[in-house]
Amino acid sequence: MSKKISLIFVSILVIILISIVYFPVMAQTMHKVSCCQLSYEITLDDIDICAPVGCDPETAGCCVRVPSQTFLEGDIIGPAEDGVTQCWLGSSQVNIGIATPHWGMVCLINTIYSITDWVFWFALALSIIIGVITGFFFFTAGGEPYKIEKARSMLVWLIVGIAVAVSAKLITALIIAIVL
Repeated sequence: MSKKISLIFVSILVIILISIVYFPVMAQTMHKVSCCQLSYEITLDDIDICAPVGCDPETAGCCVRVPSQTFLEGDIIGPAEDGVTQCWLGSSQVNIGIATPHWGMVCLINTIYSITDWVFWFALALSIIIGVITGFFFFTAGGEPYKIEKARSMLVWLIVGIAVAVSAKLITALIIAIVL
């Protein structure tokens, strides 16, 4: 019985993760996307910022390498191309707020933050549910070895769920540390 529950749990988790990754990708392919609006505050070190937006990156003084740049939630980050001041965000055209040749990396980090947040909250909610069920099984075991063993195996899944939730938060920092 616990193997069936484990298989169902893993299947549901895989389906949710695939849908979290697949549907945003499909939505982006429906419209030309050439920029992104940040949902999180992101700080990057040693990055080029081009100002004013639309200047030729090959022109001296257009792009400046800054030691650290904090992109705020809601900023629209786009490519640094000559004459480009607007970009497609979904199905609407918007003004680029900050132009950088590294806009793809900033948008990728924003997406990774979004995915890991979803995984964190899902794993945390599932862990709470499993914790309540595990507590119920421990309290109603009445000394029966089968019920106690079942509750212990569910306790292991509770610990796995909490570990997944915590690792989802840590994975973004690890990716940023390795890649950048």
